[in-house]
Amino acid sequence: MLGAAVFRLVENLVDPYCRYSQNHKPPKRLWPFMLEYARPFRRVFWFAGGVSVVAAVIAAPRNRALWGVVGRCLCPVANVQQFQGHLA
Repeated sequence: MLGAAVFRLVENLVDPYCRYSQNHKPPKRLWPFMLEYARPFRRVFWFAGGVSVVAAVIAAPRNRALWGVVGRCLCPVANVQQFQGHLA
């Protein structure tokens, strides 16, 4: 059920039959070409970018906590290796 709702949302973001100017000659440079042909998908790109930002904000505290745990685990190991010299 949720998958169908998400699919319907994403499917309705792009109208493949929208009006556009008939340019028979595509731009010769890369960025103008990409911007010209990505125009119908602008809303999809903004939607994906927004979801990415929200996911990053939600995951940031968890990632910080995980790296804190890793740091606490590795600091004693680093101190032991520092006093013993190089291991063979």
